[in-house]
Amino acid sequence: MKTKLTLVLLTLAQIASAQTFSLSSGITNTSGKEKDNLIGNGYNIQADAFLPFYKKNRFSLGLSLGADYTRLKNLSPDNEAVANRYKVHNTNVTIGANTDHAMSNSIAGLLGLQAQFQFGNFSVSPGISSGYLHFKPGGSVQTGSADINGEQRQIGLVNEEQETVKGILFKPVLKIGYQFTQRITVFAQTSLVSGPEIRRTTSYLVPQGGFRDDNIYEPTQLANGTWASVTSVATYTIKEINIGVSVNLGARKNKPSGPRGGAASASYAAGKAIVNDPSGKSISTKGVKRSEAVVAPTNEKSISEKGLKRSEAKAAPGNPIGGIIVKGGKNPGGNMLQFVSNDNGEVIMNGLEAGSYTFRLATGEQSAGKSISTKGVKRSDMAKPGSPIGGIVVKGGKNPGGGMNIQAVSNENGDVELTIPEAGDYLFKLEAPKRNSGLKDTLKTQV
Repeated sequence: MKTKLTLVLLTLAQIASAQTFSLSSGITNTSGKEKDNLIGNGYNIQADAFLPFYKKNRFSLGLSLGADYTRLKNLSPDNEAVANRYKVHNTNVTIGANTDHAMSNSIAGLLGLQAQFQFGNFSVSPGISSGYLHFKPGGSVQTGSADINGEQRQIGLVNEEQETVKGILFKPVLKIGYQFTQRITVFAQTSLVSGPEIRRTTSYLVPQGGFRDDNIYEPTQLANGTWASVTSVATYTIKEINIGVSVNLGARKNKPSGPRGGAASASYAAGKAIVNDPSGKSISTKGVKRSEAVVAPTNEKSISEKGLKRSEAKAAPGNPIGGIIVKGGKNPGGNMLQFVSNDNGEVIMNGLEAGSYTFRLATGEQSAGKSISTKGVKRSDMAKPGSPIGGIVVKGGKNPGGGMNIQAVSNENGDVELTIPEAGDYLFKLEAPKRNSGLKDTLKTQV
């Protein structure tokens, strides 16, 4: 008992530390030989976990840890066959059967390999596991009742005894899932479990003088009979069909930089562009260093005041760019998403599906009600709100810790195409190009 408990606790501890946890239940069907051994169909409850150790694009490979609990029906023996075998002269014999209990329980701990192939929101996960099974099937007793010389008499005729089953089992599994959210996946699962031998010993009464061809005996022949036994063997073989749900514990939600598919945030910074500080004073006044020019576009002064060169109003090459509106969606015809880069030029996109996306990069709104017509600055030089921005470098990867393995540059229309290899959360960083591009014309006077 202690060994079984330890096995279950260790398995559950490993499951609790896994990345993906699954819980399922369904029907269990036994083989024909097991039904001959009076073990019927039932149901099962399973908990398992997936710990991936290799990932590439839409493919994952990892360890599968699981615990299975199964309840199988104890079938009633064939009373009619026993009644035909034991007959008494000039009287009817009624056969009754008693079973130990209605259901038998089995429990197993499993360890194996599982692969996962992702196709958009759908996944296919084949796997194979091995483990240790403990199963205690039930037994039964059949008795005969007859009215002999006016007296109701009973005598035992057949006893069925099942041995406790212990040993190694093997379990190939196939899961087909659909990902409803980044964390939640529902799935259907089919599996075939093959385990150790099930041994059943049948003890039966041999009438005094042996069995007759017509199976009709005197009451004394049954009362003075002897017992014999025979053992039958079947392999523990069951088929399972389950429905379940998986929870991705490894997915971590990050605070979004802008609503998905909604309006962009109204509070964004202008990155490294030369703008005014929140105090209302121009940072272009003599004595202000360029490194101090990273402030939000909430000022009330024009960036064209005397002392600020037009060339200083550009984002420096390689620097992150804040305040850029990123709008687009999945190709073709996906839901429209909208984000705004933060002070570090970052855009966090949560819950993306695998596939190709097209986004348009555009300038943010300028400070309302403020003049840009200070002497020396032409209106044609000012970037209008919502103007597309070409030449911006977009780098990113899976969040968190996915690296910057995705990279693209916006074209002259401000469009950039990103290929998302697998579903999940992604972080992208917008940077000024290392060489002059359309960014020079659109960002040099953004406020």
